[in-house]
Amino acid sequence: IPFSVVLSIFILLPLIILSGLIALVASIPQSIATYLFFATKGTLAQHGYMLRPLKWLHVNAQRKFLRYFNGINFWHSRFADIRVDVPMNDDLLCSVHPIPCLSDNIAYLVVDHDTRVGCVVDPADAKAIAVAVDEIGEQLFGERGSIKLEAILTTHKHWDHAGGNALMKKMFPAIEIYGHKSDHVLACTHPVIDKQIIQVGSRLIWHVIAAPCHTHGSVMYLFHGKEDRDILFTGDTLLQGACGEAFEGSFKDMPGNFATIIARCSKNTLMFPGHEYASLTVGGLMGGMSYSSLAPERFFALAASYFQIRHRRGADKLPNIPVRLDEERLVNPIFGAVEKHQKVLLDAVLSLKKMQNNQLERPEAITKSTPNLRERRTGTKTTTSYKPACVTHESSRNPFVSVYRSDFENLRRKLLNGEVDNNDAVAHLDEMLERMKIKPSKHPKKNHELNGSIND
Repeated sequence: IPFSVVLSIFILLPLIILSGLIALVASIPQSIATYLFFATKGTLAQHGYMLRPLKWLHVNAQRKFLRYFNGINFWHSRFADIRVDVPMNDDLLCSVHPIPCLSDNIAYLVVDHDTRVGCVVDPADAKAIAVAVDEIGEQLFGERGSIKLEAILTTHKHWDHAGGNALMKKMFPAIEIYGHKSDHVLACTHPVIDKQIIQVGSRLIWHVIAAPCHTHGSVMYLFHGKEDRDILFTGDTLLQGACGEAFEGSFKDMPGNFATIIARCSKNTLMFPGHEYASLTVGGLMGGMSYSSLAPERFFALAASYFQIRHRRGADKLPNIPVRLDEERLVNPIFGAVEKHQKVLLDAVLSLKKMQNNQLERPEAITKSTPNLRERRTGTKTTTSYKPACVTHESSRNPFVSVYRSDFENLRRKLLNGEVDNNDAVAHLDEMLERMKIKPSKHPKKNHELNGSIND
């Protein structure tokens, strides 16, 4: 076989197969294709997206593409002169600096002003981080290279958050890289778990908060500042007005993560999401929410947030960070759902405690007014009065259980003797259940007053 024929086969065969696959995909109805995508997106994100070639495609190729079309100094948001100062408990200061990466990611540099020790959160693009750290150091301390990077805090394993870890390790060999132990974060040197404490330098102390849903090992990092001026890096767990996609969990898990934020953070906590998505997420809420269902304070908070976001992005491409927890609780619908569930649970617990602190009163003669099975079968109406038997002070401590011993004994005897059939027994049980709905009383009667007999 001539070499040209073999070469043609090797070139044309993959093209033919690829054309066939494209034709097959194109022939699938859109509804089925949409279902297949959403049904498999978790598996694709967990396994397919984490392949090394996709890291190159997502991080390296995207960086080169953006630089080529937008210039070598392209940043999607302004950053060099923007910082958030956070007072520490010893009257010293640290600052948080957003660093734009790729097309919409935001990494963060946290610097202790006294020791000049810093740590980076989610360095997706190591080269961009290195340039930004030098510029920030020059802004803060008047010289490039003045910030000593000692740690990387990775919120989860995805390339657009952990893609720069390995190169950062080469550039700063002594740097420590943190990430959840179940997420297998790239180049991780210090696996962490929920509630673990991380110390960077002498004063930057971080509390790990597990937030499994976006990935199994997603975490958030909390720093306690002075006078409840806390800061929280949320990664893709919380985004302004929304949350990250539930790739390795379900959206039933995400409210639990938001409830954890409420429980472990002060209302003044400043939150730093991993993406600049605010225009899309809050804009989507403004366009797709039924305002009639919103409380007035939530509506005004949402409108104010949307106006601020559009103004910041339109003026100088300012990043929409930080996000105050108390304000986000009014804007983000997931916080609204969590608070509604918490209220229901709190009401139930308070009702239970109130019932447990009370005791049962003795029900007087209870008249059965709803027809039982016998009445429905025969069409006749009967009226029966009952008194509970053997309801003692000990048994009345539990409002959910009342023991009608004589009732059950009489019913058992009648069933054994054939005096009642199954339908009559069911009707009698229905009547007993009705009599168990007893109101609590603060002044229960004495034990000997509660004893009685059943009037058949």
